[in-house]
Amino acid sequence: MNNKMKPTGNQQSSNHLGFVDSASVHSAISTLLIGKKREWTSWEQQSLLEVTYLLMNGNIRLSPGPSPYFGPSGPIQHVIKRFPSLEATSRELDGEIGARTRAWAARNPAQLKNALDGLLREPVSRAWAEVQIEHFWSNHAEMYGSLFNQDFIPQIARTLDCSPNDLTRVHSLSSNLAEVRLWQHGKGDKQVAELAKLSWLIACLIRGRYHEHLAEARRLHLIAHPFRKGIERDLGEGYSQAVTSSAQYFIKMIIGSALIERNSERRVEQWVNNIDTARRAITLGTVQLGHAVLASDAERIAAEAAKTIHLPCAARFIPRLLDYTVSVGLGSLVAVTLSPWLALLPAAAPPTYRYFRGTGIGDDGTRMVLSTKAQFSALGRAVPGRIERKMVAAEKAIESRE
Repeated sequence: MNNKMKPTGNQQSSNHLGFVDSASVHSAISTLLIGKKREWTSWEQQSLLEVTYLLMNGNIRLSPGPSPYFGPSGPIQHVIKRFPSLEATSRELDGEIGARTRAWAARNPAQLKNALDGLLREPVSRAWAEVQIEHFWSNHAEMYGSLFNQDFIPQIARTLDCSPNDLTRVHSLSSNLAEVRLWQHGKGDKQVAELAKLSWLIACLIRGRYHEHLAEARRLHLIAHPFRKGIERDLGEGYSQAVTSSAQYFIKMIIGSALIERNSERRVEQWVNNIDTARRAITLGTVQLGHAVLASDAERIAAEAAKTIHLPCAARFIPRLLDYTVSVGLGSLVAVTLSPWLALLPAAAPPTYRYFRGTGIGDDGTRMVLSTKAQFSALGRAVPGRIERKMVAAEKAIESRE
């Protein structure tokens, strides 16, 4: 007899895997907008690889932030229009989680300041911020009513050691799309624009903590963008699930097919179309991206899958889609690692893991995943936690093909 308890209260069904950070989706989109103009940073690669992989699973939702939210704006509309379930998340815990998040931010200005300093210091995070400002700042203001949350002004003021009145003024200005567009193009009052940027970054960090609290409360997974690393709790490591080598190649072929498009908007649209077709095929079981020992076999399996879903590219040129991804320095997403929420592991990890999964950590670690659909199902049934990723650099990915 199976005595495993069914989910109750805020615990969600295993059919709902969890939340992906909207910052990751925007970063994936901006990477496609950049296209082959330059080699991609590690964060750009990571976001595009993992979002492509995760969106092939129908049980992913965008992690909602604190209110207000007025709907999608900009290129992300292509994603939401094709996958409307991404925003199908209840706001019933918004008030409770918002209060908890603001209280955390009020207690931890030093952690927020350290996280901000790290973002401003590291080249990869500075590049990320500039790209997001260039492509999405006015969209962000339109989606949320301003560049940063009014409720966060006391916490931001304490972190930056500035006047709340000054922040209130900047917040009001940031609700004006014309003003935000001036800042995007380096125009307008430089001092005000800089304060708006710092406030936006701190608010984004605070929202990351909101995402953690919400995912934990709902007992769901969370896949966060790496820029929020500075405010994440240390959860330790649960178990790691490999992304099969054939799936790695298939993900790259989906991206490579989009990179063929010369128009930046069309690249995003084609990427969304490819993911949608792949998701349907995986759900129906017509695409199987199983384990392959040899890289040549993995590439063959991925190429067959690309043909099955009629990936836009002449069949004889499908392997060349990988070359498009090499040209921008794209590495490989080789595994996803689950770190359970601490509140769900009050005692020893393995018994609690077994409570949620009906199996032990070692059982999952040794079982061979037989299909792509099964991979997502196994991850969806795992004890809720923060999902992180393991990647290899482009050089290693190229070596695996040779």
